[in-house]
Amino acid sequence: MKRPLLVFISVILFMLAGCAMGTTNIPYAASVPAEKLCTLRIVPTLTVTQFNGEQVKWVGDFASWGEVQIPEGSHTFTLDYSAAHGYQRGLNFTATFVAGRTYSMFAQPMTQKSIRVGIVDGTL
Repeated sequence: MKRPLLVFISVILFMLAGCAMGTTNIPYAASVPAEKLCTLRIVPTLTVTQFNGEQVKWVGDFASWGEVQIPEGSHTFTLDYSAAHGYQRGLNFTATFVAGRTYSMFAQPMTQKSIRVGIVDGTL
């Protein structure tokens, strides 16, 4: 009973934090028509270091989500996670995206040594 309540509270806190934070626009020079792009928001505790094997550095500022336009389709990310209670480097993550949608990439610490990374269809 306690675990579902904690997960619910964590999700609500992420949503409230997202409302309080701004966004930092990240340029990505993809030669793709605008109608084939989607928006990816990245929580400040994550840094995307690779996008489909290409070196990038996508991260928001201290109190703002990073926001980048990426092409639709399936993409692989390499991420670094850094927060007050720990860090992990080289996390690999793959997700599929639909053009015209906005997605939020988040990280949720599960234990001191494990992090759950996820994509939500919508804005957190």
